[in-house]
This record gives sequence, C-alpha cells and structure tokens, in this order.
Amino acid sequence: MSIRKVFFWMHLIAGCVGGIIILTMSITGVLLTYERQILARVERGSFHVEPPSGASRMPVEMLLSKAGEQGVALPANASLTLRSDPREPAEIGALREDAVYLNPYTGQVLGKSKSPGWRTFFQDVTAWHRYLGAKGEGRTVAKAITGACNLAFLGLVLSGMYL
Repeated sequence: MSIRKVFFWMHLIAGCVGGIIILTMSITGVLLTYERQILARVERGSFHVEPPSGASRMPVEMLLSKAGEQGVALPANASLTLRSDPREPAEIGALREDAVYLNPYTGQVLGKSKSPGWRTFFQDVTAWHRYLGAKGEGRTVAKAITGACNLAFLGLVLSGMYL
C-alpha cells in the first residue's frame, strides 16, 4: 500500500469520525463570535443616553456608589463596562448574568437587561462549543473529545494539503 493511500484512508476516517463534532464546534463558534453584538442589539437597544452639553462621565467609584445607593447588587465578580460612544450606557454585570444599565453622567439606573433568555441561550451555546452540551462529570470526557477532534482537524488540513 502506498503512502498516499495510507494518508487518504486516515484523512477519510478522521473526517467521518470528527466531522459532526467539528461542524458543531464551527456553528457554535460562529454564534459566539456575534454574542456581543446580538446582546447589544437586544438588550441595550433602548437604553441610550443624551450626554449633557459640556458634562463628563462620573468617576468609576462615584458611579458604583450611586448604583449601590439605588439598590444595585454588586457581587465580587461584577464588572463595569464603559463604552467609547458617549450615548451608550454604563453596564454592570457579573459573568453572563443579567446586566444593569446606568447613565454614566448621572449614575441613574436605566434598567436591567430585558432578555435573560438570550444570555441563557449563549450559556448553552458555550456549553455545546466546549463540552458538547455535557454537564457535571461528563464535561471532562467531552472536553477531551473536542480536543481530539481539533487535533484531527489539524491532521485533516495537513493531510488534505498533501493529498
């Protein structure tokens, strides 16, 4: 058997075995690429601020204290996001949990994210991308499978160039 036939059969077997998993990771990867833009459109769409003329944004410490005064819970893993567009609200969120939007000039709470379903959706997509949707103890095995399929994909690319 020639070396070309060996590469062909290895290429074919790796493609058939890993193809479904690689396709799943590709589709979920594309969805995750646009997560930020989708969440911005769905959640921040109506929360726009008109900056007062000549005003500047509040310092971060003051903005966080104003949020706390209005009853916004600030967990230890919370993050504050300030965007370069002066009309965009400040966002306080913890990981992929619901976010709270603030006026960066006054500290007034504008509201909470309106679509917790979208955040849950992206958590599920991430679980499928990393662990094939497995939960608990099964994640270790699923992560090993996705890693092996990524390695097989590299082999497919290299053997495909040879073939």
